[in-house]
Amino acid sequence: MSDFYYENQGELTYLVYELGQDDKVDSVSLGMLTNNAIDNIAPIIYTEVNERRILKFNVTARLPLSNYLYGNISRSSMIDILYGISKALLASEEYMINKDCFVLNDDYIYVDVNTKDITMICLPVETESEQKIDLRRRYFKELIFKTTYDLHENNGYLAAIINSLNGSTNFSVKKFYDVLSELKTKPSVKSSVQTAQTRDYKTPGTAASGITDNLKPHAENVALPAHGREDDGFIIPAPAKKEKPMSLLYLLRNYNKDNLEKYRAQRSGNTPSEPKGKVSGKGKKPMGFDIPGQESNPYTPNEKINIPEGNNPKVVNRIPSAPASPSNSGQKGPGVVFRPDDFGDTVYADDASEISVTTLFNDRSNFKIAPTLVRKRNNERIRIDSPIFRIGRDSSFNNYAVTDNHFVGHTHCHIISRDGEFFLVDDNSKNHTFLDGQQIPPSTEIKLSHGQKIRLSDEEFEFLLY
Repeated sequence: MSDFYYENQGELTYLVYELGQDDKVDSVSLGMLTNNAIDNIAPIIYTEVNERRILKFNVTARLPLSNYLYGNISRSSMIDILYGISKALLASEEYMINKDCFVLNDDYIYVDVNTKDITMICLPVETESEQKIDLRRRYFKELIFKTTYDLHENNGYLAAIINSLNGSTNFSVKKFYDVLSELKTKPSVKSSVQTAQTRDYKTPGTAASGITDNLKPHAENVALPAHGREDDGFIIPAPAKKEKPMSLLYLLRNYNKDNLEKYRAQRSGNTPSEPKGKVSGKGKKPMGFDIPGQESNPYTPNEKINIPEGNNPKVVNRIPSAPASPSNSGQKGPGVVFRPDDFGDTVYADDASEISVTTLFNDRSNFKIAPTLVRKRNNERIRIDSPIFRIGRDSSFNNYAVTDNHFVGHTHCHIISRDGEFFLVDDNSKNHTFLDGQQIPPSTEIKLSHGQKIRLSDEEFEFLLY
């Protein structure tokens, strides 16, 4: 489909196809598509300019299905997609349009994010007479298998869809449409259990290695017994929650008398409820913080520590009220410093004569690019934290919703993160997307650089790489 391209005309976005010399137009299908408004099928504008024959399809404010499928797809969304495609195929029979003219490609099937309506592209070009009914069935299967589903829902509906596709040798769009119509009327069921159906056909997010017609997933659901309820005459107890050990970092960040007592009891092997004074008895592990290179701290909590004059410890960015680590005047070598960014490494101080202290400081040696948008209207900083970061008015679909500006489309644009680079894409919006004052073409990746200005209609953002 390399002959397709996009162009803007005012507020409208068109998908354009230029007919080649060898392309023979299906005049009946072209006449029907030009003179009728058919649900779920994009209308056509046909023009001839200087012997060039051009077809234009209005796809304004519609998102390609390949973009829409990114992320977890809900039950209702998946049913709407399949329902809209099959409805368009059925409508072609009523309007005497050749079904083989439909473009079954995710990049050229469109979704209205606001209404969830599907728009199909029908290219009225005569093709070789071949049986394409299996190609339509195969497309439906591939679409189901490569989609990532919401596992908080009961995905058992997929079993009914797959069984419908595998039901007979001759695939019927009408029967498939009837199955989807019935599923649309059934309420969605939430489930915290991954069902047998989703396990059988390798969802979410994994395409099947080979889709076969004899694939028939189990139809029954798997139900696990709930904890704490009566079952077969006895009560299944809920598992006891195991208390998580307290880390040194947690103690430093949440220092108080109770936490210190729990931490000491934990290090000695006793429970926090043991009486004070018994934790350092014979055979118990000494209190305090361990020092690398030494099996245990030689000091007990009650032992007095003498600090030589002139060797007072230097503390950098110390957490207020956090206790200092005991001095280790008996150990030669550098002190220990903990970094908040990476607690797996040990950083040594330069002055070996200083007393060992536990300190925290900001280390930018592992600084990573943190792409950010700054909304100029209110100076809000928006972290770009997704490989595809969507911006638009629809709060249920976009990563960032501009709910207070109706000139911004329901899905206006998105930013792609790839291999440390970032690209801006306009989603066929009515009021367009601008980069440094220049309108960018629809559905086209434009590379972003630090400090560039992005404008969605009249809503301006600045793109930053920190």
